[in-house]
Amino acid sequence: MTGTDGLRAWLIEAYRNDSITGRRRGVAFACLAAILIALLLYQIYFSLFHAEVNFDFFFYVGSAYRLFGDGAVTPLAYVQDVLSSEIQWYDISKAIEGSPYVQEVMTNAEAFSKQLPYYTIKPVYPALMEILHGFGFEYLQASIIISAGAYVLIILLAWLCLAHGLPSFSIGAVFVAILLALYNPLYELSRYSTPDTLNTALIVLSAYLAFRRDQWIAAALVSLFAIYIRPDSILWIGSLSVCYVLAKGLSLRAAGKAGAVCAIAVLAYFSLRLIDEPYSILLLQKIFFSPMTADSAHPDRITDYHNLAEIAARYWNATLGLFTGKFFSELYLFQTMLAVAGLAVCRRHRWDQESLWFIAALICMVAFHLVMPKEHDRVLIFAHVLILIGLGRLTINFYAANTPPHAGHLVRAP
Repeated sequence: MTGTDGLRAWLIEAYRNDSITGRRRGVAFACLAAILIALLLYQIYFSLFHAEVNFDFFFYVGSAYRLFGDGAVTPLAYVQDVLSSEIQWYDISKAIEGSPYVQEVMTNAEAFSKQLPYYTIKPVYPALMEILHGFGFEYLQASIIISAGAYVLIILLAWLCLAHGLPSFSIGAVFVAILLALYNPLYELSRYSTPDTLNTALIVLSAYLAFRRDQWIAAALVSLFAIYIRPDSILWIGSLSVCYVLAKGLSLRAAGKAGAVCAIAVLAYFSLRLIDEPYSILLLQKIFFSPMTADSAHPDRITDYHNLAEIAARYWNATLGLFTGKFFSELYLFQTMLAVAGLAVCRRHRWDQESLWFIAALICMVAFHLVMPKEHDRVLIFAHVLILIGLGRLTINFYAANTPPHAGHLVRAP
């Protein structure tokens, strides 16, 4: 069946119900679907023509050159050439002004190169930038195409997650998808040079495969690939493995399979060392928890990051900072409370599939806080999206429980 035939069958189904109410629902669905598509198209346009140059962009360009360039010049010299030839309108002096760290990195070729291991361990993103650049796109355009395209994919996958098991014309699913498309942290990421949006798309895809389609092997493969977009995606694989064991009734066989996937994930994680030598997570925390000075641009000069007392104090202060304001994140706490509330509702109504959805998100929320206490909102955007999808589906389920049988075009009981 071609796409046109499928659309025709879809429209016929919408109007097959002779009742006025049924027709109105079909029209309402079509209108909401049109709004969602228009919103996604507008966001692509807006992202491409109003792109933001975030500081990470320079390092991803440098990483692309370091991984795939000819090495004729230093990465910093290559980035400066890109600045002068592709984005002449950008005033780098404003970014340098007032920051000793940025000034050191953008004027010292050695310091710039020392920052690249933070980015070359995410090889898929600079590789995609380089591929698109080879097709004639500027580096900034390439990075935004990836981010905006991933944003669209996230919303479409969220629609699939929300509508799974419902009639073709679930107004509730498309309405929640529109609300998610307007979620500001996700909306903003589509305009930045960051792998976080692409990573979120893959994790939502793996969640859909695991929790909606029961295709755990496919979900594991997608999650393993996500490690090469963001290495900390290994925490998602751990979360997914826990949920798999729970879904299979805590059987030893399931635990063995989950353990094997986790072992493969660890191997994939350490295979990144073949690309570049990443810095220790403790060193990264030492740098990011300290004021960013010119010395921060030279990680190899920092030698006191193994101090156990300092490490313990850092974690303690970060944990307290969630509530005292030093590292306070309203979004992190609010999303965590929403996930806990969603899980409690699912357990009360014995919606096991939805329970696993919230458990996976909660494990990631806790694990990421332990590993990166200062970096909540941006790297956890995928968990926020999962929680919002879960809450949207709960709302649809509650409505379905109180919907008359003739309202099947809206939702049906789970």
